Amino acid sequence: MLFRSEDTATLRRKIAQVNVGALTGLVTVLAYNLAFAWNGNPALLRSGAAELPPALLLPLVWWLNARRRLVAARWCLGVLVQACACAAIFGGQGTVTQVQLYFVLFAVVTPALFPVHAWRSVIFQVGVNLAAYAAFATWGWPADPALAQLAPVWIHGITLSMMVSCGWTAEIG
Repeated sequence: MLFRSEDTATLRRKIAQVNVGALTGLVTVLAYNLAFAWNGNPALLRSGAAELPPALLLPLVWWLNARRRLVAARWCLGVLVQACACAAIFGGQGTVTQVQLYFVLFAVVTPALFPVHAWRSVIFQVGVNLAAYAAFATWGWPADPALAQLAPVWIHGITLSMMVSCGWTAEIG
């Protein structure tokens, strides 16, 4: 049983938000992989494939929450979604498609997932995410040369879909 009768409404909400975050991360990566497969660009295919291992571990978050390992579930979600974003960047997209915007999303959503007494965890995760965003936004990361074969409309579409995805995820978080 996921919730206990003694759980406060706040705790129930945080457990549900962490579970929804894992689902959102998994569905997002799978959806991008389908779009990348449809497009067939080698850089996108490599990038999508690089994201799959951490994304396929996201159900571990549900397992941890179901076993009342709530702190571990929160940390697992944070680390795995950061790994997905890094895999997309290092796997081929670089910073051309603005994947680093996800780090801002992770920084904004993190305080909603942790209880107030876990403020050190919040500060650490927010700090890591903001530092990752700042580093990638400042210095960038080169994309796989095959990404240059994409029509500009595809690059714009990927960037736009990420921004919409960030907005949607922040709204449900």
